[in-house]
Amino acid sequence: MSLSAATRRSLERLSVADSTHRRQLATLIAAQLLDTRIDAMVQLDPLLDMVMAAVTAPNAARLIERHVGPGRQRFTSHVIRTGDRPSDLVSPALMPRIEEIVKKARLPKGKWAQDAVDTAALRQLFAPVIQDTLLNFAKRLPIPGVTSSGAGGGHSSASQLGSSVAGGFGFLRDKVKAEVEKRAGGLVDAAREKLGELNAEVERKFQMVAREFSTTAQADIEAAVASRLKSDEGKALLGRIRLQVFKKFMATAIHELDADTNRLPWDDILAIAPEVAAWAIQRPNVKTLLRTEITAILAVEGARTLRELLDEAGITEHVERWLTEQTDGQIQRLAATDAFGVWLNELLKA
Repeated sequence: MSLSAATRRSLERLSVADSTHRRQLATLIAAQLLDTRIDAMVQLDPLLDMVMAAVTAPNAARLIERHVGPGRQRFTSHVIRTGDRPSDLVSPALMPRIEEIVKKARLPKGKWAQDAVDTAALRQLFAPVIQDTLLNFAKRLPIPGVTSSGAGGGHSSASQLGSSVAGGFGFLRDKVKAEVEKRAGGLVDAAREKLGELNAEVERKFQMVAREFSTTAQADIEAAVASRLKSDEGKALLGRIRLQVFKKFMATAIHELDADTNRLPWDDILAIAPEVAAWAIQRPNVKTLLRTEITAILAVEGARTLRELLDEAGITEHVERWLTEQTDGQIQRLAATDAFGVWLNELLKA
């Protein structure tokens, strides 16, 4: 293609390494973009079309395989290596305010999870733990004939446990311990009723057994619960209970789930969030983590062009159409400015 002398001179001026004209044009384009209203650049329907076309199962699978999965592994390795704690990400000056928020926060009630678990499953899961612990306690009592008293009755204890387990399994050990201690007290009372008036020596033995039980019950129950949950039957029952909670969760209206989060002091939390973020981002380990992630992403995608990525995602046509429309509009507005006219006149001077 034959170019005019003026065109060739203009291209040469724009192509040199330290081109003043090119730098001036870049400055004009940047200013034009920065001064453009957001709603002029973001058109709702084309944007939705791009999002809908991009969010597909294959695209999500690639994202997880290439970036999300490896990123999670890198994060785990990072925090193990650095030994970072949550407190390392919070300014010491902010801690008193955070502690005040925590103290007055209303915790989620978990109403949606009430009756989520069939008490029969809980009864079947923990009845052996309660029964064995009570039998061991009964054997320590200084009288015969009461070892079966109060060792059964799993229905009542399981029902009480059922209402306490709705929010998860973190408190099961304590709930089982509380139930065992309550039932152990019943055993002692039953023994006293059988014996009638106790002499001082027998009463002393009762008190000694009770003290020993109160100090050893925690460890005994922890071991019993852990053993039960590791057994094949325990694992099967735990899976059944988890599935019940999951099904209740999936069948609950989202506004009911959201009601739990609304109990948190969001005004206070959001008020300190900017300071927490600004302080955390300055931590050396945070900067190292960000650098590691960006480097890892570039190692996977850096040699590819944007068109290749868009082709793979199946949205090249959507993005190219949007970019063309945006670029056309920006050039139109830029060409209408006095500053661009001055720049072009200088470029075309002989």
